[in-house]
Parts: sequence; C-alpha cells; structure tokens
Amino acid sequence: MSWDYAELSHMAKEAGGPDLLLSTLESAARSQGRIEGAGIGALVAGAVLTGGALIYSQYTKRKQLAADAKTALVTGINEYDAEHSDAKTMGGRVQETDSQVEPDGQSVEASQDQTEQASGKEEE
Repeated sequence: MSWDYAELSHMAKEAGGPDLLLSTLESAARSQGRIEGAGIGALVAGAVLTGGALIYSQYTKRKQLAADAKTALVTGINEYDAEHSDAKTMGGRVQETDSQVEPDGQSVEASQDQTEQASGKEEE
C-alpha cells in the first residue's frame, strides 16, 4: 500500500497539490461522462426519431385509407344514382310530374278535383 500512496503523492506534486489533482480528475471524469452521455443521448434521440417516423407512417397510411374509402363511397353513390335514374326513364324519356304532393299523400291536383266535386254537389 505504501507504494500506491507514493504514486498518488507524486501525481499530486506534479499536478500542483492535492486540490488541483482532484479538480483535474473531476474535470477528466466529467469530460468522459459527457462523451458517454452524448452517446446515450444519440441513442435515445435515434429511438425517438425512429418512433416518430413510424407513427407518422401509420398516420399517413390511415389518412390515405380514409381518402380511398371516401372516394369509393362517392363513386358507389354516383353509380347507384346513375342506375336508379335509368330506372326512372321510360323509352329514353324521363318521367316528369308537375303535381305537388300534400302531406296526406294526395297530389294537389287530386285534392282540388275532390274539392270542386264536393262544392258542385252542394250547389245541386
């Protein structure tokens, strides 16, 4: 043990005393810790960036899937409307009705005819 103490005393004397030796050792330890910490920080940052890229990739895939579903829905509705508008046509003509419908299901023209008939019977 005396030899270890002799080496330590010699290092302290070369460093300018025990206090300067300790501050030099602390500075060296901090520098080495910074290097190791930087490596660990780089690993953590890489993991965070990789995770962020993965999450963004999933988000864009889901967004594209939603856009595709919306397009398919609109296309399906348009095709359905096109099919059923063809069913409403007869012989190349579109059936057009000018009559309006009352809340009870009768057309306005039919209601007016019934009203006229009823008033005609009352006059007789």
